[in-house]
Amino acid sequence: MKLAKIKGKQVISKNGMLIGKVKNVELDEKNWAIRTVEVKLDDTIFCSRNGGIIKESIILLPTHLMGPIGEEIYLNEKINDVKSLCGQIEQLEKSCKNV
Repeated sequence: MKLAKIKGKQVISKNGMLIGKVKNVELDEKNWAIRTVEVKLDDTIFCSRNGGIIKESIILLPTHLMGPIGEEIYLNEKINDVKSLCGQIEQLEKSCKNV
């Protein structure tokens, strides 16, 4: 699949919660594999960081958290609510730094 076709795809949790849309991808050119996917969070998701609320957030998702890429991209994780999503986003971003 061409990288351009991945951009704009919806990212959905395992239990059907819309997370956002793919904004960009980071390619590991050595292995010709996608390393992370940059996701712009859906407008209904508000996460707080550093004491303030950020409406337009972008997160990096490592590909090992995603299932196969089809019309949408489904995560391998269930998200129960926005509060748990914000906590999981923080964990996901930490895991990306360690990849």
